[in-house]
Parts: sequence; structure tokens; C-alpha cells
Amino acid sequence: MTRQVPKIRRRIRSKLIVIYLVPTLAIIAGFGTVFYFMVRFSLEQEMGRRLVAIASSAALHLPLDRVHLLAPGEEESLNYEKLRERLIKVRDANEATRISLFNPDGASLLDTRAGIHIGQLLPELEADRLEIERVLTGQPTASTLFAGPSGALYMSGYAPLLGEDGLVAAMVRVDASVVFFDQLKALRRNLVFVEALAGLAIVVISLLFASRIERPIAELVDEARRIGEGELEREIEPHGEDEIGFLARSMEEMRANIVARDEHLLMLQRGIAHEVRNPLGGIGLFIDLLSEELGADQDEARGYVAKIRKELRSLDRVVNDFLDFTRSIVPEPRRVNLGEFLDEVVPLISGQALERDITVEREDGHLQDCYMLDQDLLRRVLLNLLTNSAQACGPGGLVRIVTNEGEGELRISVLDNGSGIKPENIEKIFEPFFTTKERGSGLGLSYSLKIVQALGGELKIQRAPDHGTLATVILPLE
Repeated sequence: MTRQVPKIRRRIRSKLIVIYLVPTLAIIAGFGTVFYFMVRFSLEQEMGRRLVAIASSAALHLPLDRVHLLAPGEEESLNYEKLRERLIKVRDANEATRISLFNPDGASLLDTRAGIHIGQLLPELEADRLEIERVLTGQPTASTLFAGPSGALYMSGYAPLLGEDGLVAAMVRVDASVVFFDQLKALRRNLVFVEALAGLAIVVISLLFASRIERPIAELVDEARRIGEGELEREIEPHGEDEIGFLARSMEEMRANIVARDEHLLMLQRGIAHEVRNPLGGIGLFIDLLSEELGADQDEARGYVAKIRKELRSLDRVVNDFLDFTRSIVPEPRRVNLGEFLDEVVPLISGQALERDITVEREDGHLQDCYMLDQDLLRRVLLNLLTNSAQACGPGGLVRIVTNEGEGELRISVLDNGSGIKPENIEKIFEPFFTTKERGSGLGLSYSLKIVQALGGELKIQRAPDHGTLATVILPLE
């Protein structure tokens, strides 16, 4: 039976990681995104208010009567220089990038940037047409973020310069680079780092948590596999007071119940077998007495007695097989010369083989001198396999015994060229009491499998590649 524990572990770890990681990262990403845009919106609003305040302050430093004196060609006048110096001081004091004064038509009146002439149209105002329309109503405002020629982000604040009639005579624009955007980028990087760090922490925590769950589950899976294979001797240890502990205690209770049931069944089976065996002995005794009472001229009656005695021996053999099958097998290995052992086993089947004109051959591969084996149990297995092969062959058949060693295993194969096993019977051959013979208990292969498993090995029976049956006993060398 293939053990599935590693796959179960992978599934538990994967599920825990997915269950914890995906929702947590989604929550962190969602909150991080919302937090980022909230901070950005707040900083934009604060930046806009700050620029509007600077623009309003700059407007206060510009006397309207002196602004009216600005006309094209007055860039060299003292009035222009004085007003421009005031704007530069406001710009530098507030760390602005540029301050401009322009009329409602968008023509420059005063500018801290060199090279801008009075009356020159400012094309950058086209992007803030909505803001300018609002300023024309007398309300200061701020623009949205925009990228400058170098790619840096800027914002502009606007404030009106009102005339004596209350109308907007000119407007002040203050540009400033958005330095907080670099901080937003750092914030976004930090959020991504925190998310990655949280994901890593969740993976580590999930793996640690999964390992604490996997270990008892893996042990319980191993115990369940062991119980399924009939290994009921070892008790299942509890695993705490949680659900896994409850499952472990339930499995231990199940194992104990199975052991108790099996012991009860074995006692019942052995009792039945002994109860059958006792009358068989009596029947045999009376058959002998009857045989002695029969006269020499009662050949027909003597034939009946012989048939009864034959059937009696067959029934006694079935009872013996049944008793053997119900007994526990405790191997007693000792050093055995495999070649000499096979020299003893093969002749035991040779007589039956000669009667059916069947040839028995041996083929020994590279073998050690001695192996640790329980030769009595192994003899029982090989005799059963050889008998089955001989019975499956017709006259002139061939039975081969092949032995070899490799990869820490000893292999003893019995190959015949008989009729082979029908495909529909392959899965049934090890079932107790299953047989295709007219006579037989159906326990031979079941008992052989039980012996080989007690020896720590495997028994494989399959259809031969060409014709017949191949039975292989695989025993570990350790």
C-alpha cells in the first residue's frame, strides 16, 4: 500500500498558506491603497491651501496703482524691478518655484522667471482654464497636479487682485514643486515592503502551524494504514485534548475493538476446528473397525470404506490448514545455506512431478553461502507454490525455480508453463477459501502470503510474460 502522508502534508500546507495568505494580503493591499490615496488627497488639499495662501500673500504685496503702470516695454523701469523683487522675496520665503502676475486675458504683467516680457501670453494657463474662470469670480483656488518640462510634478495656486470697482484687475499664480509626492512614493514602497514582509511572516507562521498539525495527522494516517494492513499490536498514543486527540483516542478504541473481535473470532474458529477434529478421529477409528469386520469377499464394501477414509483424510487436511491459518506466525530465523535448503525442498515435489511427466529445474544466480531464514516457514511457502505450479502444468510441463540476490533483496521465483491464472481471478487469489481446484481448502496462497509478510517480505503472483504463472518470494536481506 502506497503511503500518502507527503501528499497530505503538501495539501495541508498549501491550504493553510492560501487560507491565511490570500485574505491577509488582500486586506493589507486594500487598506494600504485606501490609506495611500487618502494621504495623497489630504496632502494635495493641504498643498493647494498653502499655494492659495502664498498667492493671496503675493497679491497683498502688489499695490494696484503701481500694477496699472506696467505696460509693454517697461521691463527696465524701476517700478517693474521693485515689484518683481517683492515677488521674488515672497517666492523665496515660501520655497515656491515661480510667481506670475497676469491680466484676465492671460497676458503677463510680472513674472519671477527671467525672459518673460510684459504682455506676453502664458500658454500654460490654458491647462487651468477652469481654475482661472473661478478666480475671475473673485475666489482663490488651486489647480490639480501637473508635470513640468523635466517630468517633476507641480501644483499652482491662484488669487485675484481686485480693483476699486471690485472686479478682478489681475491674477497671481504661484507654482511649487510637489515635494510631498516623493514622500508618497516612499510611503508606497514602504506599504509594498510591509505587505511582502507580512506575506512572508504569514507563510512562515502557516508552515510552523501546519507542521504542528501535520505531525499528529501524519502519525494517525500511518496508524490507519497500519491497521488497514492488519498490524494491530501497537497502541495508538493520544495527541492532546483537541479534535486530533479525540480522533486518536477513537482510533485506539477502534483498534482495541478489532483486536478483541479478532481474538474472539480466533477462539471461536479454533474451537469449531477442534470440535470438528474430535469426531473426525472417532470416525477414523470406526472406519478401521469396520474395515476389520469386512470379509474378504466384500470388495464393494471395502471400496466404499477406502473412499470414506480418503475423504476423511481430505477433511482432516482442511481442518489442519484452517488451524494453521488462524495461528499467529512468529518467525525464528537462523543461518541457512540456501542451496542445501533447496536441495531438500525440490525432491519433495519431484515425485508428484514425475507422476505427471513434469520437469523441475533450478537456476541459481549469484548467491551468498548463508542467509538468515526461517526454513520451516519458507519450506511451507515453496512447497505450496511448487505444488500449485505442478498441478497447473499438463504432461510434459516445466517448473523452474530461479533464485537471485540484488538491491538488498533475496528473490525466489517459481515459474511454470501451465494454463496460467485467468485475469478475473488475479485479484482474488490471496482471498481465504478462494480456489479454482475441485479439491482444496483455498487457504494455501492466503497462508503463504501471511508467512511471507511475517518474514518481512512480499509475495507476488502474476501471469508469466509468455505463458503460465510466475510466483516470486521477495525477502529482505537485513
